[in-house]
Amino acid sequence: MREETNGRRKFLKGLIGVGVVVAGGTVYRAVDNGVFSVGKGEPFTPWTDWQSASKSGELAIINAAVLAANPHNTQPWIFELRDNAIWLYADTARHLGTMDVYGRELCIGLGCALENMVQAAPAFGFDATVLLGDTDLTKQTWSGVPMHVATITLTPTGKQEQSELYQAIGHRHTDRGEYQRDTPIDASSKSALTAMANESFPDVSLSLLTTKAHRDAFTQQTVNATRFIAADHQMSSDSFRWFRLSHKEMQTHRDGVYIDTAGLPPAMRAISKIMPTLSEESSNQYWIEGTQRTMESTPMHGLITLNNLYSSKQNIEAGRLWQRIHLWATTQGISMQPVNQTCEVIDRQKQLEQPQTFADDLRALSGKPQSATFAFRAGYPTLTAIPSPRRALKDVVASA
Repeated sequence: MREETNGRRKFLKGLIGVGVVVAGGTVYRAVDNGVFSVGKGEPFTPWTDWQSASKSGELAIINAAVLAANPHNTQPWIFELRDNAIWLYADTARHLGTMDVYGRELCIGLGCALENMVQAAPAFGFDATVLLGDTDLTKQTWSGVPMHVATITLTPTGKQEQSELYQAIGHRHTDRGEYQRDTPIDASSKSALTAMANESFPDVSLSLLTTKAHRDAFTQQTVNATRFIAADHQMSSDSFRWFRLSHKEMQTHRDGVYIDTAGLPPAMRAISKIMPTLSEESSNQYWIEGTQRTMESTPMHGLITLNNLYSSKQNIEAGRLWQRIHLWATTQGISMQPVNQTCEVIDRQKQLEQPQTFADDLRALSGKPQSATFAFRAGYPTLTAIPSPRRALKDVVASA
């Protein structure tokens, strides 16, 4: 009770500081919209009990998996428990439509979940062996039928070992806020990221954009891609349907994007919850402006490229790399956020048979003939990132 009272007092002071008067029904709306319960409730328990001793080894490994990065927090996965194995399926009903025409981001999210399982297995006494299939994503249909993408065989080792990356799983969050503009990523960290990428998967590579010219060029490309999405009615609609517009809606669905994870300062976040719900058009305008602001605050951007842009296997491996470097960055106090608008527009231009202007621009930036499947920003935080809601294990786990 005291913690809640102190939270309300700080909130009210913040509102006074920005000239907002709170009274009567507005306070009620603040409570109803979760102003005083950020990161609390059942949707966030997976972040606090993921190492619970009450879970069996296999379930504990899956609990680590559901904390992985994934597109728009769609959590597009289903796990099936089998004898000495976990089968990973794509939940194609959670496909992003024209925001992810060929399912590359969906596969990347599955790769992130897979990497968390690989990191978690030794902590519960298993060695994990991964077997991936491969599909041409340009020929894949997203019918809502689950698609088997990986088998993780678990072999008991008789010992439990917790790596530094495993310990970071519950602390890794996407940070959409501004970063420290004048604090560059140090040379040793950049070298570590490059080495990690070089040692990972032969068809996946990493390019870091650190010069001002490259960062400015990529910032402009990303802002242009965001404008493209906002102007494309179908892309905008497919994106907006994953925005949870109220605290109640977020608590009910336990997925999607919510104001708490938008990277806003606490007072601004509270005001946003009290104000009337934004329309799709208004949300897009804030997205464009926010993209410009946060990209300009970023000291380093990165591109993950593939030898075959539409290989499901290579995109899953790209997701494994992204999760791995994000976990490592978490151990170093470095924030990261996917900024994949450019890659999303590449697929939309391909689908619409338009000139591949964004693909050409990304190839020029990466300095490689391969195509970029994923882009991100990295820097030192100015705020504490807030966890995103996660679905319960009972909703994502099936038994054979």
